[in-house]
Amino acid sequence: MSDEYSRLRSLLVQFPDFQKTFESYSLHEQNLLTIVSAIHSSADRGYLEGKFLDAPCRGHMSEDDRYVFMTPFSEADRTFLPLLSVDLDYTRPWPMISVNCLHYALRNGRTKIEEVNCFGYRFDKPAVKTGEHDYFHAQFVHGYPKGTRNPLIADWISTKDPSIPIDAANPIEMFLSAVIGLRNRHKSRREYLDEWSQAGIPIRGILDPMAMTRWKPAKPQPSVGG
Repeated sequence: MSDEYSRLRSLLVQFPDFQKTFESYSLHEQNLLTIVSAIHSSADRGYLEGKFLDAPCRGHMSEDDRYVFMTPFSEADRTFLPLLSVDLDYTRPWPMISVNCLHYALRNGRTKIEEVNCFGYRFDKPAVKTGEHDYFHAQFVHGYPKGTRNPLIADWISTKDPSIPIDAANPIEMFLSAVIGLRNRHKSRREYLDEWSQAGIPIRGILDPMAMTRWKPAKPQPSVGG
């Protein structure tokens, strides 16, 4: 498990380096950022390196209400800002890993907190090795830290159902599934992989084979002439 922890840590601590700088946010993005940053604290690389040590450890970003502020983006008349945090405990025989996500949205031109919408997600590895919950999955949440309610998440959203299966075979694939699932659509999966590769992480080897490539149709084999 030490290799798995090391790889997950290396992806996480460098993640903020790839995000859009706050200085380059548009006016609509700045409006949403002003509201969200008053609710949650941003996790920079220094925080992450101090939270997740070189040796396998326990680290819950949700306890600090800290998030990596992902790159904002606009669709139609709204601006979106995804946030991501990670809780893990590699001191246990069966490590616990959760990727916590909040997805904020605000109609362009609006500036009031009550006009913001939010969805919360939790990406989890199986909590046990056997049983009905033995699969990587995503579920809605009402907010973080655990047991708290984010007032911007609608009351009708269930935290029990649906529990959506994720095509992941390990926590690293689950982490990347969350990153790619919440990404700005103008930034391709290949760009994320290239960024990590340029940072010195052997991302191709880590993801060989990655879940998203396992289900691609096999290339037809040339027929043998006769």
